[in-house]
Amino acid sequence: MADMHDPAHPGEIIRKAIDAEGWTIRHTAARLGVARVTLQRVLGCRAAVSPRMALALEGIGWSNAAFWIRLQGQYDLAKARRDVAAA
Repeated sequence: MADMHDPAHPGEIIRKAIDAEGWTIRHTAARLGVARVTLQRVLGCRAAVSPRMALALEGIGWSNAAFWIRLQGQYDLAKARRDVAAA
């Protein structure tokens, strides 16, 4: 598990939840009400969990929207710190 200085992208956690349910990406996207490509971008850590996605995750019972927004914020802040340190 990543520590506070290197938190996981929320997509990694969502992927584990999908695997635990035994769902496909297509099925999960349909349950969330999002395009498959949108979900794939989040799972591939190429897109952030938006407030709308956070609400959709909450809607299927995967924690609450605030959790997902906090998780995304922690990831974004850690990435920004690394970028600033590297500059």
